[in-house]
Amino acid sequence: MTIGGLSIATSLWRIYSLDAFLDVLKLILVYLLVLHLVDRLERVRRLFWVMLWAGMVPAAGTLAHYLLKIDLVEGYRGAWRGVYADPNDLAYNLIVLVPIGLTLLEAERSFVKKCFAFGILTVFMMAIYVTFSRGGLVGLMAVFFFQILRSRNRMLHFSVATILLMVFLAVAPARYWERAETILKFRHDESAMGRVYAWQAGLSMVADRPLLGVGLGCFVMGWPIYAPAEAGTKWRAAHNTFVAVMGETGLLGLAAFGAFIGTTLRGAQKVNRLARPAPRPLFISPTSAEKKGSAEAPSVTEANRRAALYARGVEIALWGFLACSLTLGIARSWPPYLFAGLAVALYTFRMADVKEAHGEFK
Repeated sequence: MTIGGLSIATSLWRIYSLDAFLDVLKLILVYLLVLHLVDRLERVRRLFWVMLWAGMVPAAGTLAHYLLKIDLVEGYRGAWRGVYADPNDLAYNLIVLVPIGLTLLEAERSFVKKCFAFGILTVFMMAIYVTFSRGGLVGLMAVFFFQILRSRNRMLHFSVATILLMVFLAVAPARYWERAETILKFRHDESAMGRVYAWQAGLSMVADRPLLGVGLGCFVMGWPIYAPAEAGTKWRAAHNTFVAVMGETGLLGLAAFGAFIGTTLRGAQKVNRLARPAPRPLFISPTSAEKKGSAEAPSVTEANRRAALYARGVEIALWGFLACSLTLGIARSWPPYLFAGLAVALYTFRMADVKEAHGEFK
């Protein structure tokens, strides 16, 4: 945030950079609110459910638009409205919620709640599918990869992912494969080459202004100055978070952003390692003894299990953000700051609980 503020002084358009800086302040406020208000596991659980139900609104709206053929992008890609009118941005915002849904599917004791989580995830997957987003496909693959990698019950998650992949291969229309093929044949796709030109422009920006870049939010303003000649006259966004951060705030901004995401991931991983949760069958109802225990304060073992699951969900959501960042400029979007606040909050109060527990045994 400090480096973003400093970049205003050397910005190509200071008023525009100031507006972007004020937007960043809102994101930091969300981060701080989550960090200070989410102080126990039950609040993490409730926030997870709020996020899922909130995601249902654009997901269901997208499916409705797709089925009714309302405002389809390029004539066939589903989208919704507002910030979700772009299929790629819509897919990204739903992809980072998939690990949250998978976490609740595993962590909840109630069979009914598991069914709700499964149903919401199904709607999310269908909505992501009808966006026909290539970056969304990459992001979703990253989420499932880390879900399998971080899970103790890897065979179960691998089996579920394999079944979903087989279903996807069976029902995917030819248009989906045509878009997917352009990932490898990008030189023949105008949209893909636009991204390449944008990355070249970003590298030219940092080469000319290595410390503070062209100014926060001013990547598009710098396009006509730094874009290669073959890019044409159409102004473009960065289409890559790291290129955008580097071009707008220089190498200092890129280092700060990398440190922010890196320390957040590290904190979530530490909470996950506090206690490895024993695998729980996804659709097996708890016993009467477990139901009785759930009404009381969770035991140390149960608290560790839930904290590890929640931390794993937050970590994988951040990996989904990083995967989508390869094709989208989303450094100033809500999800990374929301999940960063959750990761730090989980680490803070879980470490306090561990120290307190160790003190009791001394």
